[in-house]
Amino acid sequence: MRKMSVFKRIYEQPMERWKSTPQRHPLLIDGARQVGKSFLIEDVFAPKHFANTLKLDFMENKSLHAIFEGDLSVDGILDRAQLATNTKFNRKTDLLYFEEVGLCREALESLKFFSQNAPDIFLVATGSNIGLFGRFPVGKTVRMTVHPFTFQEFLWANGNDLLAEYLNKEPNSIPQVAHDKFMQAFQDYLYVGGMPEAVKAWVNSELDIISKLDGVRRIQNTLIDDYIIDFGKFAKDDKVSPLIVERIFKNIPVQLAQTQNEKPMPRFQFKLASPNRNTSYNDVSSPISFLERLKLVRRVNQINSASVKYPLKSYVKEPLFKLSLNDIGLLNAILDIQYQQIKDKHFAFNGFLAEVFVLNEFLSSHIEPHSTSLYAYKQGDAEVEFVVRGNDGTPLPIEVKSGSNAKAKSLRALINKFNLPKGYKLTANLVDVNTERDVEQWPIYLAKYLYQSRSIGH
Repeated sequence: MRKMSVFKRIYEQPMERWKSTPQRHPLLIDGARQVGKSFLIEDVFAPKHFANTLKLDFMENKSLHAIFEGDLSVDGILDRAQLATNTKFNRKTDLLYFEEVGLCREALESLKFFSQNAPDIFLVATGSNIGLFGRFPVGKTVRMTVHPFTFQEFLWANGNDLLAEYLNKEPNSIPQVAHDKFMQAFQDYLYVGGMPEAVKAWVNSELDIISKLDGVRRIQNTLIDDYIIDFGKFAKDDKVSPLIVERIFKNIPVQLAQTQNEKPMPRFQFKLASPNRNTSYNDVSSPISFLERLKLVRRVNQINSASVKYPLKSYVKEPLFKLSLNDIGLLNAILDIQYQQIKDKHFAFNGFLAEVFVLNEFLSSHIEPHSTSLYAYKQGDAEVEFVVRGNDGTPLPIEVKSGSNAKAKSLRALINKFNLPKGYKLTANLVDVNTERDVEQWPIYLAKYLYQSRSIGH
């Protein structure tokens, strides 16, 4: 079996930059549960850069909370931490690691004292509920968000390092043989998604394909159940109903599945998420915000203009938005979409799967806290999946198609209406790109490179 330790993540370089800073704030890493935060620290980062790790896991061992009772001086905390764990700590060579720091408010509070009084100490803290913190050491930490495996990381996990190098190249640099391999891996990724345990089950070379598929789906279903259990743990403090949160979480894929063929994902319908037909945005805004802060769902605001006269954000109307899950594999699991259906070129639901893939690839570019400048356009019958800010500040529309359909009526209508210089279309095709055209067609697997190279929104 291939071990998790061979997995590479895109976060190693920013973590190395943090470590090399002479006087540093604690590094605070957030992200949904089970996206690989602990693995990133304990299996990837710490072994390469530190002699030892002093770990305090506040979820696994609640008795560790006593370390932070009373005196919150750095020396006092370190003395008690070493006693509690029977582990010596060398501040010059070792890593201090707080896991699930949000479960111990005093430990969270102590981060500001480490920042102010011990900037030489290498302190990393993680949390799956950072967005729910009532108190937060503002300006005293370096923040980083860990996402599920991107398509590039999925290729790395499968041993396709050479193929992954082409994800950072212009489409005209990609040969047909690479395109064919990309499209096969792309379909695999749509089923597996990016949750590390699901990826681990997929790359298990000792199993046949049926066993691997069953293993992936079993892990996905377990993760979904675990998240729902977490709603009960965290929702009480946030004063939202766990039942409503669960209903919305499960209803998001159902609403997405109403989109067939090549139509964009629909705007989220509040009344469909509740048995009460009179449900309004105010009734679901808190549960949706709760899911966003747990990093389990993604929101894309809908706008009806892309005029350069005003910032795109000025066109936002709060109740108008799309919602998606943070992982394409979990979305498929909730809908019970099978691997063979994804491989079937005539499968009607491939359209919204492609759009969710692109959305998650875009947002995985944001590993630091940000206000996402990512929108969807709809005006009358014209719909374009994404609008971002281009490198020159002008709106940049991006249309997504799951197949080889090259029509771009809505995209061209948007470009012409607002006199925009350029638009992009992501499809399953590999074509020679003419950069002089107002619409460039790119392979869908280059979504992240397109976003990072053409947009200032990341």
